[in-house]
Amino acid sequence: MKRPSQFERPSLVHIMSEKKPLSLFPQRVITKCPVCREPTYSASGIHPQCAVKRADEPRRLALVADKKMKKADKQAEPCPKSSA
Repeated sequence: MKRPSQFERPSLVHIMSEKKPLSLFPQRVITKCPVCREPTYSASGIHPQCAVKRADEPRRLALVADKKMKKADKQAEPCPKSSA
């Protein structure tokens, strides 16, 4: 007598369970960088390059403001050739 294969009798085919086991250890909450909003795994909670960017921002803004002020002062001064 010939045994039926699993393809001939679909009622005998076992389907794997969709259930997943619970984790023994709680999952770590992935913190997001406050500057770029990307996941970060550093201990400080901020990417090193983002920390540098954040620290340099006030200095960069001061340089931009100083450059604008110098440009405005140069435009306000009369040209020496035109005053003659």
